[in-house]
Amino acid sequence: MDQAAADVIFYSLYGDAAKSDQGKITEGALWKNLDAVRSGRVFRVDDNLWMLGIGYTGAGLILDETRKDLTTATPGG
Repeated sequence: MDQAAADVIFYSLYGDAAKSDQGKITEGALWKNLDAVRSGRVFRVDDNLWMLGIGYTGAGLILDETRKDLTTATPGG
């Protein structure tokens, strides 16, 4: 993780967020130092769609969501 470098991060979470260890990652120093995190270009995506959304319909929905996220995101915010 300390060598990761990305302009944008899309991530998913399986199951109940309250019962997950998501905070151990997203609240940690390594996460907060990533370029995408610092510039506000991190998007939590629907696990059911992104991991299980197969076929043309699923692909189309993922592309629509990606386009929306990338065009409405404001750097630093």
